[in-house]
Amino acid sequence: PGMRGGHQMVIDCASDTIYLLGGWDGCSDLADFWKYNIESGRWTCISEDTAAEGGPGPRSCHRMVLDTEGQRIFILGKYIEPEARTSENVASDFYSYHIDSGSWNLLCEDTACYGGPQLIYEHQMVIDMERQIIYCFGGRILTISSVPADPRTRFFDSPIDSQFSGLYAYCIPTNTWRLLRDDGDNGDGIMRSRTGHSMLFCPVDRKLYVFAGQRNKQLLNDFVVYDADTNTACSVADDTGAVATIPSLGSTQRATIDSDKREIYVLSGTMKAKSKDTGLKNAFWVYRLDTAEWTCVFENENSAQTSRDTLPTREQVLSVLRLRKQQQLQQREPCPRYAHQIVYDPGRKLHYLFGGNPGTTKQTTSTTRLDDFWQLMLVKPTTDDILRNCRWKLRKRILMDLLKTDRVKAVEYLQREMSQVVNLKDPLETTKFQQLAHRLFTEPEKQADFLTVRDRNKALFSSIIRFFPVNTRPPVENLIDIIKL
Repeated sequence: PGMRGGHQMVIDCASDTIYLLGGWDGCSDLADFWKYNIESGRWTCISEDTAAEGGPGPRSCHRMVLDTEGQRIFILGKYIEPEARTSENVASDFYSYHIDSGSWNLLCEDTACYGGPQLIYEHQMVIDMERQIIYCFGGRILTISSVPADPRTRFFDSPIDSQFSGLYAYCIPTNTWRLLRDDGDNGDGIMRSRTGHSMLFCPVDRKLYVFAGQRNKQLLNDFVVYDADTNTACSVADDTGAVATIPSLGSTQRATIDSDKREIYVLSGTMKAKSKDTGLKNAFWVYRLDTAEWTCVFENENSAQTSRDTLPTREQVLSVLRLRKQQQLQQREPCPRYAHQIVYDPGRKLHYLFGGNPGTTKQTTSTTRLDDFWQLMLVKPTTDDILRNCRWKLRKRILMDLLKTDRVKAVEYLQREMSQVVNLKDPLETTKFQQLAHRLFTEPEKQADFLTVRDRNKALFSSIIRFFPVNTRPPVENLIDIIKL
């Protein structure tokens, strides 16, 4: 598949196949349909134009779900630029694709006429396989407007469509829609409709998990749990307090769930902080349903720029070094982005990410889109690995001090103590151990002052304390953030 953002993907774990439909290439909407075979590692174009085969027309910001039992893919929603909207094309068409026969079926020309949502975009859809119900929540309702819009450089900044869709349920066997919660009449007011949010369904406890997103200009940082059996919602965390109890996920995150492990995974890309411009940042979070705890397992930020008009300061030099390190990492991790898609294979415990919008930088334009394809595997260290890692950090600090006072003792310490905490089967750890041996033959560092020693000890403490439970660590919030203004 070519470069795009605002596309959709679903994964069929039984056949090891990922399906991709449509998107926006920076200039126009796409109507191509692809599948990727995980075993062979090959892409196949199912259709260059699904509309020509009785399927949906070109679209982006739509949503898809896969019915593994019926081997059908359901597609709903799309974005239409305001100047192109007419009373005829704002109908909410609803399609299904039969995988076995390779055929399309128009289920409904306008779901709004049959109790379903109006034409929406940037909504979320999940499927309850046991009861054969599709849940659709949020999204902006398209309205006919003569006001021109920016050509989707940022989906979540559109000021035109101010109406939001509620929570709907679609019954697959009966082909019927039902409104569960309207945006203007939520009863308890907990489930606020939105765009750019995440919604996941856990078949174990039969609950919907909704978090983050954006409503008009307000970035939401709440976490809501909806019980599908009782039609009740409760707030796990809200954004009304001075300090949010969940990570600031913005409105561009992508989330998956592993029901067996009782974990939710969230990859955030382009972030939008309060009263600040959009920043580029990759962060991967894990939420454990049993303990209700968030953990950031990876975070990388690149916002470094230097001025060529003046001599660089020490901080600017460090920023350049961090930038170069980030550029080296680009072959190992995806660049920050939004309007991308990510799917999860719970059997292999693998994530797959494709495409998206990298944002407008000096190297990109408003029409730049991505076509890179990534695989992510989370490898969790064992308790023994964590203990060994902590011992390595502590003993390395002792070795650095010995190198300044007694190099003979430093050699003995390296042979006796450091070698015990190295996994020689790991090439990275072996390289680090060899680099320590090389330090024996380099010029010793000058005696560090008190502030330098303090900073090093603080860095050592911070690197070790992250392995401890959250409630045993020092608070990470700034005092100024706790004060209500």
